[in-house]
Amino acid sequence: MDAMKYEYLEQKYQPLSVLGSVEKQSVWLVQDMDTGQVAVKKYIPSELFGIYECLRAIRHESLVPILHTAQGLRNAVVIMEYTSGHTMEECLETQGVFSKEQAVGYMIQLLQGLRMLHAKGIIHRDLQPRNLLISTDGVLKILDFDIGRMYKEGQGQDTRFLGTAGYAAPEQFGFGQSDMRTDIYAAGVLMNYMLTGKEPREQLYADEDVRKMIETCTQVDPDKRYQTADGMLQELEKIRASCGNSRGSRAHEHAPGIVSRLCQALRTTRQSNTVLDVLPGFRTGVLWKKVIAGLYYVSMGIYSVNFVYGCRTDPVAFVLEFAAILLYGWLAALLPLNFLGWMERVPMIRRVGRIPRIVLGVVIWMILFGAGCMLEEYAAGDVLRAAGLIET
Repeated sequence: MDAMKYEYLEQKYQPLSVLGSVEKQSVWLVQDMDTGQVAVKKYIPSELFGIYECLRAIRHESLVPILHTAQGLRNAVVIMEYTSGHTMEECLETQGVFSKEQAVGYMIQLLQGLRMLHAKGIIHRDLQPRNLLISTDGVLKILDFDIGRMYKEGQGQDTRFLGTAGYAAPEQFGFGQSDMRTDIYAAGVLMNYMLTGKEPREQLYADEDVRKMIETCTQVDPDKRYQTADGMLQELEKIRASCGNSRGSRAHEHAPGIVSRLCQALRTTRQSNTVLDVLPGFRTGVLWKKVIAGLYYVSMGIYSVNFVYGCRTDPVAFVLEFAAILLYGWLAALLPLNFLGWMERVPMIRRVGRIPRIVLGVVIWMILFGAGCMLEEYAAGDVLRAAGLIET
C-alpha cells in the first residue's frame, strides 16, 4: 500500500527545480498536477519516516505543514507546503545581527514550536541558522529534521554522533542520550549568535538577563539547563516585558526601521559590537571582506574630504560636490548591498529571491553612480566656472 502511495505522489507532484544540494537532488520544488499548487518534495532515508509521519499530525505556525508522506522500497518521500522567505543564516549575512527585541521575538516563536515537538517526543538535534526559515510575513519556521530522533526513555546514550559543531550539545557526542534539553542547548547558542554573530565561547552577549539565560542554556551538564521549552519561554517572556514590548511575539511586528536600527547599533557598541558591524563588508565577520571594505571606506573618506574641501570657496559648488560624492561614492556602495537591511523593509523587494536582489542592486548602483558623476561634473565645471574660480 505504501509503495502504491509513493508512486502516486511521484506522479502527482512534478518537479520544477531542485532546491538545496544540486548533487544530492533530495529536495525539489514541485507542482501538484491536479491543482497547480506549488509544494516541496523531499526524499528521506527510511529510518526518518517515523519522525516525518509524526510531524504530519502536528499543526503549528513555526512548523512547515506536512501534506503527505509515503514509504518506498529504498527511501521515503515527504510532501510539504512551500513557504517563501530566507533562512536565518541569509538574514544575518545580509542585514547583520538582530536587535534584542527581534532576537527575543524569534526565540519565542522557536520555543513555542519546540514545545510542540517535544510533547510528541521529537528532538531536532540540529538547530542552527541554516535550518531556520524567516518567512516573508516574519514567522520563524523550523526546517530539516534529518538528524532528528524520537526520545527513548531509558536509553543510555546516542548510538550515532551527529550535530553541527558549536550548536551540538555534549551529549550528542557520546556523553549521554540527547533529549529535550539538547535542543535547549542549541537554542542558547543560537540566540547568542543572533545578537553577536559569534558563539558563546567566542563572545557572550553583554546584556545581563540575556547573558544569564544563554549561560543556563549552554551548561555542559543537562541537569543545569532549562529542563523544558516552557522554562526557557518563561524567561524570554520576562525579558520581552522588560523591553517594553506588548505587541505580540512575532518579531516582524516590532522590527525596527532604518533609523532605529542605526540607533540600536550605536547602543550596542558598548556590548563589544561596533558601529562597523552594520556596514557592508563588516557584517559577516569574514576577514577578507573586512579588509576590502576597510580599504574602500578609508580611501573614499580621504577622497571625499579632498574634493569637498576644494570647493569650499563657493557654497553652491560645495553643496553640489557633497551631494555628488554622497551619491556615487557612498550610497552607490551601501544601498545595493542592503545597508541596514532596507530591502527587508520594502514589501515588494523582500518577497523576491537572491538573484532579483542582485540585479536590483546593480541597477541602483548604475543610477546612483551615474547621477553622482553628472552632478559632480556640473559642480566642478559649470558652477565653479561661472563663479570665476576656474579658467574656461
